[in-house]
Amino acid sequence: MPDQLFPRCIITLNKSGVQILRNIPGAIGDGVAYFNGYYSSAIIPLFANNDFGNKFVITFRYQETAVTGRTYKSEALISNVGCTSPSSVAVTFNRTASETVGKIRTSLNGTQTAAVKNNKVSWKQVQYTYNGEHLIVVVDGEVTHVQAAGDIEIAQGAIQLGVGCKGYDRFTGYMDELYIYKCLV
Repeated sequence: MPDQLFPRCIITLNKSGVQILRNIPGAIGDGVAYFNGYYSSAIIPLFANNDFGNKFVITFRYQETAVTGRTYKSEALISNVGCTSPSSVAVTFNRTASETVGKIRTSLNGTQTAAVKNNKVSWKQVQYTYNGEHLIVVVDGEVTHVQAAGDIEIAQGAIQLGVGCKGYDRFTGYMDELYIYKCLV
């Protein structure tokens, strides 16, 4: 397999593989990341202020957990949002609509969104792909896409798991098997 097809970043989400993460205590352990909706999150400094170009893929699994006493709209699973600027890459979970939403902000089309209705409450397998022409979001085999063109805008934040400062609530649930590619797979 050519080098360009190897993941740029593989996160196994266990305590031994945390060197590429800046972890807020309590988020990572037992082979998965748990986000409690309040303070747990993980940050991947490797992707701070990064130029993703026009080919980018993220794959991961997640499972939401029940929330009581709070109303959530759009929970950040993965985003590169900065507290003073919007994200250019994001995957969110809309608890109210029960859908996984992919968002992208490109140099030619601005922000585009593609949503897939979740059909189950258990673990969901997600693939987020931008190929320079379309944002394609696949959740458990269900596919949706939206046209987008140009390079992905450079955002001021690093890739963050479970948290997004601007416009997103914190995620409550589990995440595992995260792969990030700066190419198509």
